[in-house]
Amino acid sequence: MRNRRRGSRAHRSRARVESAAETVLRSQSRISIAAISAVLLIVLSVMVGYNVWATTRTQSIPALVDLTARQRTFAERYVKDVVLQVEGQKADPDQSMDLLRATAATLLSGGPVEQVGSDVPIIVPEARGANLRQKLAAIKGLIGDLNAAGDDLLATPTWSSTFSSKLLHLRVLGALVSSSTADASSELSRDAEGRLKGLVEIEIFLGLLGASTALTMGLVLRHSATRQSALFRSLVRGSTDMIFLTAREGRVRYASPALLTVLGRPPSTMLGRSLDDIIDTRRSDNTAKWFRGTPPPDGPLQPLTVVFIHQDGSLRDIELDATARFTDRNIRGMVINARDVTERRRADDQLRATLARTHAIVETAAEGILTINDRGRIESFNRAAELIFGYNSSEVIGQPAALLFADLAAAPSLGEGGSRAAQGTWEGGCARHDGSSFHAEMAISSVQLGQRITHTAIIRDTSERDALQQRLTHQALHDQLTGLANRTQLLERVAHGLMRADRDDALVAVLFLDLDRFKVVNDGLGHNAGDQLLIETARRLKELSRSADTVARLGGDEFVILYESLADVSDAVHIARRILELVSEPYGLDEGEAFVSASVGIAFASVGDSPDNLLRKADVAMYRAKEAGRNRYEIFDHEMQAWADKRLAVENALRYAIDRDELRIHYQPTVDVRTGEIRGSEALVRWQRGDELVGPEEFIEIAEDTGLINTIGGWVLGQACRDTAAWQARHPDAEPLQVAVNLSGRQLAQPDFVGSVAAELALSGIEPSSVIFEVTESVLLANTEAALLTLGRLKALGVRIAIDDFGTGYSSLSYLRRFPVDLVKIDRSFVEQLGTDGQSATIVEAIIGLAHALDLAVVAEGVETAEHLAALSTLGCDLAQGFYFRAAIPKDEFEEFLDAELSRTP
Repeated sequence: MRNRRRGSRAHRSRARVESAAETVLRSQSRISIAAISAVLLIVLSVMVGYNVWATTRTQSIPALVDLTARQRTFAERYVKDVVLQVEGQKADPDQSMDLLRATAATLLSGGPVEQVGSDVPIIVPEARGANLRQKLAAIKGLIGDLNAAGDDLLATPTWSSTFSSKLLHLRVLGALVSSSTADASSELSRDAEGRLKGLVEIEIFLGLLGASTALTMGLVLRHSATRQSALFRSLVRGSTDMIFLTAREGRVRYASPALLTVLGRPPSTMLGRSLDDIIDTRRSDNTAKWFRGTPPPDGPLQPLTVVFIHQDGSLRDIELDATARFTDRNIRGMVINARDVTERRRADDQLRATLARTHAIVETAAEGILTINDRGRIESFNRAAELIFGYNSSEVIGQPAALLFADLAAAPSLGEGGSRAAQGTWEGGCARHDGSSFHAEMAISSVQLGQRITHTAIIRDTSERDALQQRLTHQALHDQLTGLANRTQLLERVAHGLMRADRDDALVAVLFLDLDRFKVVNDGLGHNAGDQLLIETARRLKELSRSADTVARLGGDEFVILYESLADVSDAVHIARRILELVSEPYGLDEGEAFVSASVGIAFASVGDSPDNLLRKADVAMYRAKEAGRNRYEIFDHEMQAWADKRLAVENALRYAIDRDELRIHYQPTVDVRTGEIRGSEALVRWQRGDELVGPEEFIEIAEDTGLINTIGGWVLGQACRDTAAWQARHPDAEPLQVAVNLSGRQLAQPDFVGSVAAELALSGIEPSSVIFEVTESVLLANTEAALLTLGRLKALGVRIAIDDFGTGYSSLSYLRRFPVDLVKIDRSFVEQLGTDGQSATIVEAIIGLAHALDLAVVAEGVETAEHLAALSTLGCDLAQGFYFRAAIPKDEFEEFLDAELSRTP
């Protein structure tokens, strides 16, 4: 009976301890009362000592759990403070980082930790166990990386292209610190669970031994169990992980308070339910094997990541870490630790997406991109690098990066032997797989993650760019058609020659060459033939010149040759003669044979000459050669300078002649040879330059060269139309007077010329048939097709066309059939010989006969005597002009002359 009563008291004592600790602890041992009595004193001593030791050991466990929770909070706060400070809000990331570093140091090395509600701190022991210390040390290193990433982000402008990637890196590191801390906390929880179990079992065992002192032992056990229960509750409630205890069939027997924090569900709502009830099975791994069917063997299960449904319907990623304890009589189920990894998985997903995008960018980049480890070995090799170097990535990965360079001595350092890579840019020779080399540019950067350094090299093959640069440089300094130097290079060479002339007293000469009648070939045979002629001319000039000389084409048919060192002036003259000979030789073109000549101007460098000035001198000399008859050379002298200055002065003054109302029109009558009646007039421009009346021979050529002829010609046409319209109105009964206006080649080339003529006709009100445009043969032949088109459009307006100075040009008489001509004007050189030169009379007769056969009227110029008029009448000429009738006179005098003549007409 005594044994039965003592067993009963021991049973009640164990029940009280188990209830206080909230554990399912049972003891089926039978301990004899005699044994308990024998060891009573020893047990009491051991229990007291053990209780003191256990209390000391277990007091630090809630502090550790609380400390890990603080560490996660401080990590999240630091990331948030950095982001707030970047956004310009008030935050103190340095304080958060200091707290985070202090917490990590305490977890690893131990130290005092303040208790909630107590001024007495708890001394946390130094972390033990290699695995735990390794994790805590890794967390401390991650905190250092997090601090560095935060400082880097704070120093990076928000508009920088790298800002987004650095922000993502900061958040990933924060998530890693948080998840690693949670992992360490779980290990502390498991360690605490083991300690708790051991402590409880030992104290129960000691309680059984002290059954004879049930009251004393019960009080001790009760006190210890209460303390352990508080410890367990503190451990569980302080943990950020959710802790579940499930029965064999999968029903939840216990859920920790963290369930409310993480999923918004009170723990009581899960009791008796399965975790499958709050798991989104469509997005989760298979968890059925945990809760249904044959229970798994005792021990840790393979971790799972599932999706839990929050009370508000949102989804949270939860990582499950379970241990099966079905054979443990104290548990008979599974202990499950569940931690929220939503933010970590989101960061992981973002990181994976970023890596995928980065990989896509790298693989589609036009530049070669490769990474090299800190031993100088290639780790990655993108598609562009394969194309550039000719290697497959599998052939070079793991190989030294040095194999990519043509000259190892000049190659950049890429981490060989553990050294840091050269930062910045590098240019030099690289080697392809086939052994060929090419020039490349390389941008090198290094990134250090922990103790590992990765070097990134971005390589661009600059061979094509360099070739293009060379081509562009060549094009910038050379004529594209002939390959000769252009004006830019010529001026540089001339400047060099002038410096040499000053330094070495050398004789420097410039020969300015312009092809005569090139336009005839270009328009007659086509632009392709013209290009061939220019190319052949360039070849001939290069053949004539020495390697030290510079042959250049300035554009069109103008060439320049620079001779930097001549022995004598006669050398330049000899070269000019050779140029004239070479250019005069026939040109065999695809379209046929062509002949041209050249006009050459020679200028010698003198003290104070600039490149432009020396070229201008040679240009002036070339123009004098053209004026002197072409196919010749002229040497620049001071008289030419005076001529050029005078020409420039005339040009400058002529530009203001219209605005200053200095232009005048003189009219010369045109008379019917048979009746003597006035049929019209020719409008001839004059320039009232101060007190001097300047004839067209002194300024028309300048106007042609400068393009001023377009303005002058337009003014003459408008004034002549208005004057003629007024005279027609004064003599309405007379046959309408006609007016002839000279037309230049530049006017014919104007795109809007026909439109401007139509506008002048409409403005003056004169009939188009009253206007005659006189065009010389040379103008027609200078641009045959364009002239034919423009004259046809003028003819369509109703105006009449006359060929001036007929018989003096190079054209065939058959050209009369091609052009829409109404009149032919016989040149004065033939008319003035009538009566004294029979050959002239024959030519005039032939011209008149041909013109009449083509239904063209004939006008004879230069009629000065009655004999001239009689001869023309005999030959059948239609109209005549000349001093015999009246010289060209001003408008007012011509008007008086016209009134007098028409008043005598019956």
